[in-house]
Amino acid sequence: MGPPVAHPPSAVYDIAALVPSQRDFLQAARTGREGLALVPCLSAVDAGREALRLAEAGVNALAMSEASLSMAEASRATRLPMLSLRLLRSRDEALAARAFGADAVIVDPTTAEDERKRIADSARSVRMMVLSLTTTREEVAREVQKGARAVVAKGPSVASIKEQLAGSPRLLVVAWLSSEEAGPAESSSLGRNPEDDLRALNGHVDAAIVGVELYGATGFERLVSELYP
Repeated sequence: MGPPVAHPPSAVYDIAALVPSQRDFLQAARTGREGLALVPCLSAVDAGREALRLAEAGVNALAMSEASLSMAEASRATRLPMLSLRLLRSRDEALAARAFGADAVIVDPTTAEDERKRIADSARSVRMMVLSLTTTREEVAREVQKGARAVVAKGPSVASIKEQLAGSPRLLVVAWLSSEEAGPAESSSLGRNPEDDLRALNGHVDAAIVGVELYGATGFERLVSELYP
């Protein structure tokens, strides 16, 4: 399963006006696997209002699929840290993500190693957390060997996520259940009850990205409290 293709930033930003992040995504997502933190991937529509509603529902962090004006709106609406799911392929994309309010970003794993380092250095210069994307056990092991503090483990099923993490040390893991065909905001468990999938992940990862089919449903606040009381 290959990562999605990166696209250019959607607006011009002023590098001199960038304000370093003051929101800690890792702290918000860290549960010690004694519960499961849910990270809603917001739609661009009414992003600010949805961010505020979800903060009141008790979530600790948010995500969006693109660094955009909608992300900036959502970031301004609450104090929750924001994860950008758009895979970065250049340092300019990293700085653009911060300009739109991202506090954590993911580097495209297909990018050359020297460019990945430049991207990470640029992101950290504005105090964003840099996460690695993994899809296999070997990729998790590689990131652990490189000293990664956290990964986003992406896969089409709970079983695939667990397989990636088999034998790995206790690094912080954000699960991303997603198929090739589904976008981040529509990612789901491919036919199963998505709430059951989250319960199956509880105790194996720290946090999980969820789409609107979950955070937009009646009872989401109850699910948040159930999984991470």
